[in-house]
Amino acid sequence: RVTFNLSCRLLVATEFEISAPNFMFLRRICGRFCPVLSDARLTVCRRLAMERCVVRTVPDDDKMTISYQLGKGQRNLYRNKTETLGGALSRIVFNANKHLNKGKRKKKAKLEGAGAESESNPITAQLVFNQERVEEDVPNSEAWQEGAILEIGEYRFLVTVNPPMVKSIVLPTSIMAGFPIFPRLDLDFTSRQDSSYVWYREDQTAATTQPPGDSERKSDKNDQQTNLNWVEASQDLIYTPVNSDIGSRLKFTCVPRQDGKEGVAMEMMTSCQVEAGPGLCPFENRHLYTQKRAQNGSFRVVSYNILADVYAKTELSLTVLYPYCPPYALELDYRRQLLLKELVGYNADLLVLQETGKSLFHDALVPALDLSSMDGVFTGKGQQSEGEAMFYCRDKFRLLRQDDIVVGEYLSSDPSCADLHTWLSHSPAVLNKV
Repeated sequence: RVTFNLSCRLLVATEFEISAPNFMFLRRICGRFCPVLSDARLTVCRRLAMERCVVRTVPDDDKMTISYQLGKGQRNLYRNKTETLGGALSRIVFNANKHLNKGKRKKKAKLEGAGAESESNPITAQLVFNQERVEEDVPNSEAWQEGAILEIGEYRFLVTVNPPMVKSIVLPTSIMAGFPIFPRLDLDFTSRQDSSYVWYREDQTAATTQPPGDSERKSDKNDQQTNLNWVEASQDLIYTPVNSDIGSRLKFTCVPRQDGKEGVAMEMMTSCQVEAGPGLCPFENRHLYTQKRAQNGSFRVVSYNILADVYAKTELSLTVLYPYCPPYALELDYRRQLLLKELVGYNADLLVLQETGKSLFHDALVPALDLSSMDGVFTGKGQQSEGEAMFYCRDKFRLLRQDDIVVGEYLSSDPSCADLHTWLSHSPAVLNKV
């Protein structure tokens, strides 16, 4: 939606970013209806029309990343902070000449073959801040500032430093109705709490299909092309599909935000359709007794060995421990959904978990149990990718300190465990196991 206030000669753009062609059109319209359009307002319009140059710089890293979209590809430069701006601009010019003049060189070759003359103009680059050119002997760490403008030939990029960013989204490959979905997010300069989310489901009733224009044109499996229509399903980080979602795909969108800044949204569509769940699970009967948290003055403790993924696919697990389980039921993507629904449903005040995968702890358990007012700590087993996790209800407990204890070492070194160590010594096999 674009609105014009002719009396104040203001141009207001909302709900979309103005592209360069649209900006030129709007400028002509403004010039016709608003003869006096100040340079400041034109600057605002130009900034709306600019692509962004994202600069990532953190104190603990000697390098910084400069990313921008030029031509048909994303350009990422990794430069030393102590390097001068001139070095970074030289590399930018080299890449620009390489990619932007590629088509011009081909055209030139054709023209020369036809006896015509053509000449490609060399591309230049500069960095402008507060309408002044930044000197090339300034270090990168000082040159790249918020609001600066990177000029590469005829292209302009608005520099934004450390904006909130979604680096990746991973959705489960197995999705069942009635079981919550926990997207795995890799965020930069933002947090799960500050970002916003939207889940969509595929609206199959409104989906339209159209046949390919050329019957001889190759297409994926030669199927008809489908235009997907999406219906908003939830604005929460975690979504539990309902029975009406069965047979549909889902789409997840994350908009990163931090301190008034809004980063580029990223969306991801599930690779599978929502399937029916396994029916009534045994833990759902146990949930009948744990529908509420324990009353004040008491607390509920739940202990659970959740089988680390690293152990679930061993030969011992497949042939001896769980031969009755089909392979898909041992996959973490499948088990994760059941585990989370079960653990949340116990409404524990203290939840202690064994064989907890490190990634499962950070990517699934922490965000899921945070919604149940629980915080957690994790201790790994040496070089293993799994360990012990403990979650506690924030309304009843607070963490004073964390001590990680290896039982085998503690038994033999701490005087308070002398009696226990003596007792275990009567069974060497048990003592060696500990």
